Amino acid sequence: MQSGLTLFAFDCSGSVNNISLYFTTLQSIVDKYYVKDRGDIFVKWDNIFRYETYEELQTWIKSQKGYGGTRAELIAQVLKEQGPKIKHLIDY
Repeated sequence: MQSGLTLFAFDCSGSVNNISLYFTTLQSIVDKYYVKDRGDIFVKWDNIFRYETYEELQTWIKSQKGYGGTRAELIAQVLKEQGPKIKHLIDY
């Protein structure tokens, strides 16, 4: 991976379940800022976090599903793991 990646951290908790505006906005963010060849990273988080591929993220956006609770501190854990590779964080 190159330096200067964007980390996309998306809330997938139950509070976003079937909220069309949330998923429409999320798709707009991805469309505007994702650069495939840069090696950007996608993470979904609720009470756990999980790394996602672009394709997995697209499937989830289409499903408009939310899952567990909310532990926003998990974003800090991901940033610690990824370290200096991350130039930008988009948390939505």
